[in-house]
Amino acid sequence: MRRWILVTAVLVGLCATSAGQEGILPVMLEKSEVVAHVKVLDIQGGMMAERGVVEWAALCEVTSPIKGGLKKMSKVRFRFNQFTAGGHEESIPVQKDRQYVLFLAGQSGGVRFPGDDGVKVAYRLVDRWVGVLPYHPHLIHRLTQLAKKRNDTAENIRLATSAATDPRTRFDAVRLLAIGRYTPDGAEALTDVACHRKLGRTTRGYAAMGLRNYSDQMPKEMKAAIKPRLRNTLEAEGDRTPREIILVLTRWGDARYIQEILGEGLAGHSMEIEVLQATPDPAASDRLWQLYQSCPRSWKPGHYNRRAAIGRALAQRRDKRGIDILIELLDAENAPAPQYRSNTYIRIAVMLGEDFGYKGDNYRPALEQAIPKMIDWWKNNRETFTFRERRKPLD
Repeated sequence: MRRWILVTAVLVGLCATSAGQEGILPVMLEKSEVVAHVKVLDIQGGMMAERGVVEWAALCEVTSPIKGGLKKMSKVRFRFNQFTAGGHEESIPVQKDRQYVLFLAGQSGGVRFPGDDGVKVAYRLVDRWVGVLPYHPHLIHRLTQLAKKRNDTAENIRLATSAATDPRTRFDAVRLLAIGRYTPDGAEALTDVACHRKLGRTTRGYAAMGLRNYSDQMPKEMKAAIKPRLRNTLEAEGDRTPREIILVLTRWGDARYIQEILGEGLAGHSMEIEVLQATPDPAASDRLWQLYQSCPRSWKPGHYNRRAAIGRALAQRRDKRGIDILIELLDAENAPAPQYRSNTYIRIAVMLGEDFGYKGDNYRPALEQAIPKMIDWWKNNRETFTFRERRKPLD
C-alpha cells in the first residue's frame, strides 16, 4: 500500500509541478545509473535471503533508454527484495509482460535466467519504493526532457562559474558537471569552484569529486595544470581544506606532499587513512596499525567501516596485517548486516585471487560455506603469500 501511495504521488506530481518545482524526478534521475522504459519478460526468485526478506530478480527488455547507455531491445536485469515479516506479505513491484520505468543503480551480483549463455550482471533499484514506476507516456516525455537538460554541459559551466548564480542553482550545475563526461572546459570550471574559498564547502567538495571522477579520462597535461591550484588551496587552508580536494591530490600522487603540508594536523583528520594508504612513508603502516588498535571492536556500521578501511589501506601497502583485519571482520558477530560481510569477502577474494566458490551474489548459504574455506586457506598460506603487482598509479 505504501509503495502505491508514493507512486501515485509521483505521477500526480508530474501534472502539478511547474518548471521551478520539478519534484522527485530530477533527484531520481540524478541518483540512478540507468533509467529506462522496459517490458518485463520474466521474474524469478522467491528465495528467503534472511528472516522476513525474500529475494527476487526480473529480466526486462528495454523499450526506450533514457540514461545509462543501454540500447533499445537490449536486456537488463535487476534484483529486488520483498518484505514478509509479521505475517504481512508485501506485493512485488512488477508483473510479467507489463511495462514500467526503472531507476537502477549499482550492481548486485549475477542472475541466471533460462536461455542465458552465462551468469549476467544485475542492477539494484535506486529506491525500493519508487525505483519502479508504471509506464505512462507523459512520464517518459518528462524524463527525456530532464535528461537532455542534464546533458547541457555549456550551460552548466556558465551556471557553475557565474558570480550571479544563486547557491542552489550553482550546486545543481556543479553536481551535473561532476557526474558527467570529462571535457577540458568542465574540468576548468570544477577547478575554479573547488578552489573558490568564498563558496560553500559542499559545492566545493562536489567540484573536487568531479575532478576525481574525471581522472581516468583527463590528460596528463590537464592534471599538471590543475594540480598547482589544488596545492595552493591546501597550503592556504591547511586541515580546513575540503576533504575532497585532499582526496583528489592523494589520487594524483600527492600523499607525501599532503603529509608535509598538514604535519600534525593529519592525525585524526577524516582523510588520514586514505593519505596513509597512498604515501611512500614507511612509517605509515605502523600508524595505520595504531589506528586499528585504538578502534572500538563494535559491530556498529561506523566502527566496522573504519576497521575495514584500515584493513584495506594496510593491504594496499602490501602489509599482511591488512588481510588479517579483513578476515576477522568476516565473523558474523562483527558485522552489522550480511551485506557488510559479503563486501569484505569480495575484497579479500580479489586480493587472494581466489573466490572459494562465492561469486558475490549475496546468497547467504553460499557465503556461509565459503567463509570457512577462505579463513582456512589464509591460515595455511599466510606466511608464503605474496601480493600481486600493484596497478600503475595515476599521474
